[in-house]
Amino acid sequence: MNECLYELESKPSLRKKVMGQVETLLEKFNEEKGRIGNANGQKIRQRLARERRLKEAAAEKDLEDMIQSTAQTNAIQAINLSNLLKKKWTEDKDAYVILSKIKTYK
Repeated sequence: MNECLYELESKPSLRKKVMGQVETLLEKFNEEKGRIGNANGQKIRQRLARERRLKEAAAEKDLEDMIQSTAQTNAIQAINLSNLLKKKWTEDKDAYVILSKIKTYK
């Protein structure tokens, strides 16, 4: 290595030629690293987009499941309340007055 450096110091034209080749190789190396970095960045962006879509789909499915289960629970509660009120309607002589004051929202 020392001999090579000594030769380069003693011969400026050889030094220019070698340094030019080293710079060219360095440029090619940096360009290749840049291409690899861009390709990896694109892959990561695609993976993140895919993961985001999967999370959104899972959240939407969970919301639909929650709405469905809530609807079933509410339907059961409404049926139970209706059955309870029907019994009271026929048993109590003032039931009509009580039930007519219950507000129903549609």
